[in-house]
Amino acid sequence: GLVLLAIDGDGMRVIRTDGTMEHAGLSDFDQRALVSGRFGNFGFTHHRGAHAPWIEIPEGDFRDRPQDREYRSFPRSTYAFALITHESFHHSRQDGWRDLGAVASRVERYPLDVEARRRRLETWTALRGALLEPDRQAEYLGSAAWWYQEWKLRSPDEVALVLDSDVREATAQYVDEAATVRAALGSGATADAVDRGYRRMVAKDQDPSEIYTGSVDSEAYHAGSIACMLLERFAHPTWQRDAEDGVPPLESLLGTRLGRPQPPSDLVDGLI
Repeated sequence: GLVLLAIDGDGMRVIRTDGTMEHAGLSDFDQRALVSGRFGNFGFTHHRGAHAPWIEIPEGDFRDRPQDREYRSFPRSTYAFALITHESFHHSRQDGWRDLGAVASRVERYPLDVEARRRRLETWTALRGALLEPDRQAEYLGSAAWWYQEWKLRSPDEVALVLDSDVREATAQYVDEAATVRAALGSGATADAVDRGYRRMVAKDQDPSEIYTGSVDSEAYHAGSIACMLLERFAHPTWQRDAEDGVPPLESLLGTRLGRPQPPSDLVDGLI
């Protein structure tokens, strides 16, 4: 019930879940008016009764973009794979989730709430430590919980403002990353192997000093996706259903945890 349409200027490739592919003309594509010639343009339609996400990959881009990898940790991963996985999850899986109201503008508010950014970034870096160092997991989770609870207490308006991103973007980012890891390791990979794959990805590709933009959204995507990885590690029984009901993965992981007061870290000081 699913095919992927890879569109170029002259036609399209119909790619099935069993790995087979056939060429077809654009006359078989009902959204020709949306074709732009731009790499990464995408949309959703149906093709011969199947749900069909589509993405433009102009033929020249197969030659010109050999370096266009999404994750250094898995060198065969591509931007197109991550993009269409992420956006298809939004489109076809989150449609029936709880309505969280109007999506907040992603334009940052002025003046920037520096202390809120600090608390969220401290939460992110502590979660990263918990994932990467399982033997110190409890320590890092205690730190993450304290910063998270401080953020909720001191920035209640922002908690409401970013709820949609903390639910929908965190989970879509996780699905994109989880699909990449599983595609690389194979369908028979054990839970421990997948967990090691997550650690490899987060170590190589999710260093906040490289990817943090100073934005609430940046925190939602990356802190939230790591929270999902940890919830998977713990085999938390309800977090996926809770997300469908509007509960952020950060809340599922940290909402009932208690932590001791933490001093600001030098890493976060530098990033702020």
